[in-house]
Amino acid sequence: MRSVILDGSRETGTGLDLVHDVLVEILEGDGWQVDTFLMRGMDLTNCHGCSGCSAQNPAACNAGGDAYEETAALVLESDLLVFLTPVTFGGYTLEFKHALARLIPHVLGAAPDMDGPYLDARYPALLGIGTLQDPVEDSIRFFESLVARHAVLLLSSAHAAGVIVGDPDMAQVRREITALLDTVGVR
Repeated sequence: MRSVILDGSRETGTGLDLVHDVLVEILEGDGWQVDTFLMRGMDLTNCHGCSGCSAQNPAACNAGGDAYEETAALVLESDLLVFLTPVTFGGYTLEFKHALARLIPHVLGAAPDMDGPYLDARYPALLGIGTLQDPVEDSIRFFESLVARHAVLLLSSAHAAGVIVGDPDMAQVRREITALLDTVGVR
């Protein structure tokens, strides 16, 4: 089993580091192969919004030729895709949005004919994990809704989302991540 983590953190030394480390520890302990891509460290070309990739195929991407092609290929081979990001105004960080704009056409470009039985194809389950310093209910609800909408857009086989609030200790982070993994059905 393979998992791809897209890490949208802006800097090191945040609560997201602990969440990432615990998530990787749990997955690897369950026998998963884990690939993490740090969005802020990737040299990504901006999406041009031309629809060349989704209208034709991912190879026709006019913004292509960067480090993201490897990431997209691994996502399509994975069983679990994890969105890991600080929650910013109920959504993802800019770095994460930038990467997501490049991912969606690659996934859709790999989909079988949309008029046919494309839902029978295997796409990875999606798990969205956000972090938020203070419990802002609207931001939490919006984040969970956003992940659910991206699960539909990415043709995910299953999805779950949650926000880890404040500065929890490792035991609390482990409980919350385990519950999310159980919800998405990969444990």
